[in-house]
Amino acid sequence: MHSRPANGSTWTVSDPTTESPRFDQPKQTFRTLPHNLFRYIFEVSWLHQLLLSALTAAVFLLEVVPLELQRRAVNDSTPGL
Repeated sequence: MHSRPANGSTWTVSDPTTESPRFDQPKQTFRTLPHNLFRYIFEVSWLHQLLLSALTAAVFLLEVVPLELQRRAVNDSTPGL
């Protein structure tokens, strides 16, 4: 939109985003996608990946404990074999 100042000597161009009511919403920002799939996974869900890794390590350790107890029980029950 063009508007003429009160003195009429020069033209000014107004910003259409300030005049239209549909631009009252916040502006959206767009990020570019990373070039590497692993970088994208890291950026999107690094916390979930970290928690999943900790859960995997905990489950592995819980699976090893019964096997270790069984091994010790068998070794203690057969001392000379």
